[in-house]
Amino acid sequence: MPTSHPKLTIDQLLFNKQKGRYQLFLDTVLHLDFSMPFLATISVDTERLGDAIVADLIKKINSVYLEEQDGKPSEHLYQLLHQYKDFNRPILLPLYREKTDNPQLAAEQLLWHRDIITRNTLCLIVLVDASFYMTILTKAYDFVSYSNVIEQFTDEQAAIETDFKATESPSSGLEAFDEAEVLLLEELDKKRPHKAVLLRRYFSAAETAYQISRLEKARQYFEKAYQLASSLQNEDYQSRSLVRLGALHHRSQQYDKALENYQKALEIDRRTGDLEGEGNTLGNIGLLFYHQKNSAKAKDYLERAIKTHQALNYKEGLANHKGHIGLIYLEEKKFSESLEYIREAYQIHKELGYMRGAATQLGNMGLIYKETKAYEKALYCHKHALELDKAIGFAQGEGEDLFNLGEVYEQQGDLNKALFYFIEALSVFYKHQLETHTQLTREKIVAIVLTIEVNDLGIAQPRY
Repeated sequence: MPTSHPKLTIDQLLFNKQKGRYQLFLDTVLHLDFSMPFLATISVDTERLGDAIVADLIKKINSVYLEEQDGKPSEHLYQLLHQYKDFNRPILLPLYREKTDNPQLAAEQLLWHRDIITRNTLCLIVLVDASFYMTILTKAYDFVSYSNVIEQFTDEQAAIETDFKATESPSSGLEAFDEAEVLLLEELDKKRPHKAVLLRRYFSAAETAYQISRLEKARQYFEKAYQLASSLQNEDYQSRSLVRLGALHHRSQQYDKALENYQKALEIDRRTGDLEGEGNTLGNIGLLFYHQKNSAKAKDYLERAIKTHQALNYKEGLANHKGHIGLIYLEEKKFSESLEYIREAYQIHKELGYMRGAATQLGNMGLIYKETKAYEKALYCHKHALELDKAIGFAQGEGEDLFNLGEVYEQQGDLNKALFYFIEALSVFYKHQLETHTQLTREKIVAIVLTIEVNDLGIAQPRY
């Protein structure tokens, strides 16, 4: 055991919104059967927070702290873990202090965990640095996929973590949903299911159902999650469930119900002091009014969201809200105001390294330039957006970029090039079963083909 740990509690270090998540994580770990192997992965963004979580877990679950050797425990995993064979207490493995020059090698070494944990019936809790965790996600997927529990926490004094959103293919989304639903059903089959575990299972199944557009299933599970969170007085999960329910009603154009859920979530966020959640919910309400064609209220709520997230220096939120205000100004034909907001959103996404957000804003700039007949600038923006979306494998974005290029060429009167890009866009939309996009693109192609004489259909193959 280490000789000393900082006398800090989780309550001193975590955002209010994180407290409920940590308590739920702790309840889940306490409920696990320590005679069975399990792996929990915690991502932290500072040593101070990592030390506090270690101290708290040692105190609350009587866990064993695995001493570092030469500051590089990941290089001695087999030797370190093998000595704990047939041990029935959780083992804490600290990797968050590691400053490795070769994170890929370290991640590959973590792949050994799966066999070691199973063979030796280990109960292992691994704490990793937030940046190292991203490497594990991409380079050691087997390590992550074996994890029974995965959590990410941020320090109150540190920069807020950036959510790098990944777009899954339909097949992987279905697999994730099936897995989440199996875990939920297994918990429900127990004679006395644990409420904290059940809440996690419902919320996870609801999230994956939403991602693959099983909206009715998502609604049922989010409602169950909200009810359980209310009974556990877990305000973080209450708010998150309400926001998701609001988004479902929003998506189905049930605007009154969506607003009711958003406002309930907003009350919780303000009561708990969750400024990030408050800003996000204000932004959602702004978008709700935007879709109801109430631009004045939409801009008002989005500006409030900007002020709230500025207080946190939450840059991703700022970028999203600024981008949405830019689109409202675009719809109002106020092109200079629109371009100002969208450029700011693009710069923030670029600074954060969030390529999907940067691609979206480049596309939006292209729309402005098309409307103002600055066609070369429009083409430049859409082509660079296409490069980014292809690089990250975001199929919907790729198809939309191709479609936008087609529209620019169509507006310029170059129907051959326009037809080429619309056909390319249709291929992407059809392949990924984006039906609304597919139908719109088909209509565009038919209209252009009817305009061009049949004998002049020599379609060029432009480079993009």
